[in-house]
Amino acid sequence: MKQLPISILYVEDEHIILQSVTELLEDKVRDLYLAMNATEALELFKKHKPDVVITDIKMPGMDGLALLREIKKIKSDTKLVILTAFGKKNYLMDAITLGVDKFILKPIEESSYFQELQDLSNSIKLEKQLKLEEERRKKAQKELEDANKRLSKLARTDPLTGLSNRRDIYEKIEYEISRFERNNETFAIVIGDIDDFKNVNDNLGHDAGDFVLFSLAHQMHSMLRKQDIVGRWGGEEFILMLPNTKLDGAKNNC
Repeated sequence: MKQLPISILYVEDEHIILQSVTELLEDKVRDLYLAMNATEALELFKKHKPDVVITDIKMPGMDGLALLREIKKIKSDTKLVILTAFGKKNYLMDAITLGVDKFILKPIEESSYFQELQDLSNSIKLEKQLKLEEERRKKAQKELEDANKRLSKLARTDPLTGLSNRRDIYEKIEYEISRFERNNETFAIVIGDIDDFKNVNDNLGHDAGDFVLFSLAHQMHSMLRKQDIVGRWGGEEFILMLPNTKLDGAKNNC
């Protein structure tokens, strides 16, 4: 039998059975961890997080079902197998309620036992593939959403000054108009330009003109309220949109 790419924690309180399990499984699975009671099993599980836990039901102290409940709290997708000769109906129902994946009665029939492990291994492999594909899908979706956000911001931002561009200002004006129509909330618009800006470009060059535009834009932005909008209307023209502002307030801002 080809080695299965899974790790197993096997819990059995009888030493002879535990030894036989070691001989049976140690070359058949990637990793095999052995415990003789629930306390020891929990410590091994916390340390190694195996794919599968196989346990007897009846053990001294904490029984197998109680152990599996604790394991489910730690790692909910762990595959659980009950291996026992103890066949009371209430234990079977508790195991089903708990979400046990396999219930195998003793004595073990070797070929069917390995088939059960093969089925678990295939299930684990498929679940890991699905999880990986889902993670890739979510990552690609987030990257697409982030790219769309960046593109949306670029489409509404003046590249030189970083202010709202004409398109963004139009949308914000439409929003303020709808607020005015709905709630009668006033707003003011102020448009202005830089006097003799052409002389700056002609005498000092366009880099100097760009610096003036950039500096003035950020100075205006820093002087406004948080809810106010300043945008580049075009060339050396700027526009202010002032929500909840009447004419006198707009004049004071100027």
